[in-house]
Amino acid sequence: MRRRAPLLLAFPLALACAFPGAARAQDPEVVAVAVERLGGELAARLEAALALPSGPGRERAGRVALALLEAPGRATPAEVLAATLAAGGVSPEAARARFGEEVARAWSSPRVAAAVALAELAGPTADAAAVRRAREAHARTHEVDPELGRALERSIDRVASRIDPERAVALKVEEVLAFSRGRLTPAEAARFAEAVALARYAHAGQTRDGGQPALLHSLRVARAMLATPGVEPAAVHAAVLHDVVEDTRVPRSEITRRLGPRVSELVHAVTLDPIERFGGDKLARDRAYYARFAASPEGARWLKLHDRIDNINDMSGWPPEGQLRYLARTRETVVEALRVHSPELAARLEAELRRVEARVRRQLAREAPRAAAFERHRRPDGTLRWGEVARDTAVREGAGLLRFTMAMFLKELAVVVRTGDRLRVEEFFEGILTTDFLVHYGAFTVGARAGEVAFARALQRHLKPGFVGEVLRANVSLAAGLLAADLASGTFDGQAFALSLAALGLSSTAVRAGVSGLRWVRSLRSAGAVARAGGVAGFVYSVLETTVVLYLADAIEERARERLDARAARAALAEAGRAFARDVGAATTADEVAAAASRYGDAWTAWRDHLLTAAVIEDARLRERLEKIARRAKLLDDERRAARAALERAPALRDDVVRRHGSVDAWAEARAAEDEARVRADLEAALAAHTRAVDAITAAAYGAPRRPAPLLDGVAHLPWLLLGGEEGAAGDPWGARTDVLARWGRSRARAGLDQAHGRAPANRLQAYDDQAAVLAAVAAALRARPGAPAGAAEALDEAAAWAVRARDLEAGLAGGPPRRGLVDALEAR
Repeated sequence: MRRRAPLLLAFPLALACAFPGAARAQDPEVVAVAVERLGGELAARLEAALALPSGPGRERAGRVALALLEAPGRATPAEVLAATLAAGGVSPEAARARFGEEVARAWSSPRVAAAVALAELAGPTADAAAVRRAREAHARTHEVDPELGRALERSIDRVASRIDPERAVALKVEEVLAFSRGRLTPAEAARFAEAVALARYAHAGQTRDGGQPALLHSLRVARAMLATPGVEPAAVHAAVLHDVVEDTRVPRSEITRRLGPRVSELVHAVTLDPIERFGGDKLARDRAYYARFAASPEGARWLKLHDRIDNINDMSGWPPEGQLRYLARTRETVVEALRVHSPELAARLEAELRRVEARVRRQLAREAPRAAAFERHRRPDGTLRWGEVARDTAVREGAGLLRFTMAMFLKELAVVVRTGDRLRVEEFFEGILTTDFLVHYGAFTVGARAGEVAFARALQRHLKPGFVGEVLRANVSLAAGLLAADLASGTFDGQAFALSLAALGLSSTAVRAGVSGLRWVRSLRSAGAVARAGGVAGFVYSVLETTVVLYLADAIEERARERLDARAARAALAEAGRAFARDVGAATTADEVAAAASRYGDAWTAWRDHLLTAAVIEDARLRERLEKIARRAKLLDDERRAARAALERAPALRDDVVRRHGSVDAWAEARAAEDEARVRADLEAALAAHTRAVDAITAAAYGAPRRPAPLLDGVAHLPWLLLGGEEGAAGDPWGARTDVLARWGRSRARAGLDQAHGRAPANRLQAYDDQAAVLAAVAAALRARPGAPAGAAEALDEAAAWAVRARDLEAGLAGGPPRRGLVDALEAR
């Protein structure tokens, strides 16, 4: 049975608190890499260059230097210094005076442009404009430094696919096709275009672990093959198709038919056989594959080399331990297979493995002390003592902010949710205010307008620490109710928790990028047990037996607005009732009846969700209100700073202020107190309005008067109607008559069933009763009908029993806020 997805549990705290942290000091790491890569002399000069910028400029400079030092290309010392200084905002003239003419000349190097673009794409605010600049830099770089160009190409694909996947694919196809026309004969370029078209069809809608469209990887591999001198054209065509047979439903025979036997042979050489052929033994399958691959044609070996190089450089979001395991596995399998006939290719891949491995080990070394420090502050229930964390210098970085990734957020959230203790939830959200998490994922960090981070910072100090409990109290029943059907049907094996990004206040764009790189997170588009027909964008993940559903609010809001129309919702339910009756009447097996009941259950779930979708709109309204308040708070801050600056330039005015207020600081504090009082009043009013609205929506959904009569009360000719109401069917009151009166009578009878569904209740719990009553009535009609499919009535009995279980569970969860949160109620079921 397909299940509907829960919509939200509001935690608006993070929305108002997405404040920016001071730059993390990367200088020691940058210098260490410089020593390893280019020697101590450069490290000393680089340290001096990093000392010139300040604030955000230093952070950018450090990212650029690190990007260029860790890139596979071979940048000169002058290029490294020029890129560092350019990112830090230092002028060429100042660089010339400090570091000499060679560094100033390097300013126009394509490598410098590529490094700056790489660092910009790695930042949390990378947008379409950054992608456009990076494409321009890539056009200049890929011929000069192919390896650095490919590193930039991967970053472009990652960010572009996060912003607009379809456009990213379209632009990539255009670029690679244009590149092929300069490398292949017209006839071979046309065949390559045919291969791209087939790959585009086969991989349509398919994504890789990192969330990028699968075709982007294939196109990158094909481009690398195009740039490899001496590779046969068939191998280039095979490159763009190398995952088609293994990962899609397009068979090898289709490649043979459209591209010829040679391309098909090369694709087969790099395609894993189905594991079923080896009785599910993965090791046996892999041994056979690499033995076959070792003897493959040279074009296939080049293809595998570029495929694996792209893979090992595209592991963003993987935990370091997982990256190291993948690198070791590559060394044991691909490198050894290449060594048999292509030792030069094996050496090339080994060098790339060592470079990536060194980067991952540096990451592990950076994170190990902080991870160990975190563990010192865990309680027996697994939650963190955030007060101790905030005071522990071992976990701090930069100016007082500790680094907190999306993976850490999801795992720690699952821990606190599993406790069921609202105080733990409050502590968690207050604790992450001391981290840099909201800098990267907060609602104001990714947007079209510059300075949005500053707006959130201005608002953050006005928040009262304990207000999370109020919002949680208002929403726990709502979330529990929306989860009930999934829980009752056993969709979730452990505890379950749902979040809406609109309520949580996180940027959908930033979170999508952060979550999509985590291998243990599944997109709702592919998580069929959770995703509703029609699809809702979001993710589902399970940590420590706690299932969490994270929705991208920008995708929900439009759907919610569509479902607010009660007339349309009732009409949809009536249509589902007619379809259910037709399907059951025509069914010949119990499975067909069960499937019809599942579709009918989805319709009732949609109606129940309709009764609560106004809460999604309330989340969106809260977001809009908080953004306006944050903007106003920022403007007030700006006005105060401007006034202080004016006082410094006007001694007479400053003296007057000192005479009336005692000091400039006293005047500023008084003015700030007035401004902040207004902001705080607006903020509290917005939060109070949100809580009242959600309370009212929940109360209406569960406290609405129940309809006194049964749903099917007064509907004539029920046994015949509930089995399809077909003319001349068994039980037709008009028998075989086809006259006008008989047709009119049948039409009126069918309308009665529609009218019954049109009386769907405004009370969510009664909607379960109505669903169960219809299912029970249909089961009774089937039992009375001769020749009914065996087991069909029993299937409907089970569906009705499920509706009753869901009702009882939801009544327990939503009858009042659980004393210790959602999880206790779930464990008591």
